[in-house]
Amino acid sequence: MMLPAIERKDELQRQWGFECACEACRGLEAGVQEYDLWTRYQKLDKLISRHARKKKFAEALTCVELQLEICKEARFCPAVTFERCFFDLFQMHHALGHVDEASLSATKAAEFAALVW
Repeated sequence: MMLPAIERKDELQRQWGFECACEACRGLEAGVQEYDLWTRYQKLDKLISRHARKKKFAEALTCVELQLEICKEARFCPAVTFERCFFDLFQMHHALGHVDEASLSATKAAEFAALVW
C-alpha cells in the first residue's frame, strides 16, 4: 500500500537523509502550510464568536488581529476574507470605544467589499 505523499517525503528524510526539492514536493509543502494557516484561521474564528458572545471584546480583537496576520501570510487569501477581518476589527474596536481604529477598519472593509461585489 502506498503512503500519502507527505509521509513518503518524511520517510525519505528519516531513513535516507534525503530531502526532496522537486516541484511536486515544494508544492506539497506549500499546500500543507496553507492548510495549517486555514486551520488556525478557523480556530480563531470560533474563539472570536465565543469571546464576542461573552462581551470579551479585547480578547476577540486580539484573535481578529491574528486572523488578519494569517491572511497576510497566506499565499492565497480572497478579498472577501480580508473584508470579513476588517469588518470584525471594526466591530471590536467600536465595542471597545476605539473610534479612530473603528473608522479605519470600516474604511478598509468597504475597500475590500468593493473588490468582491
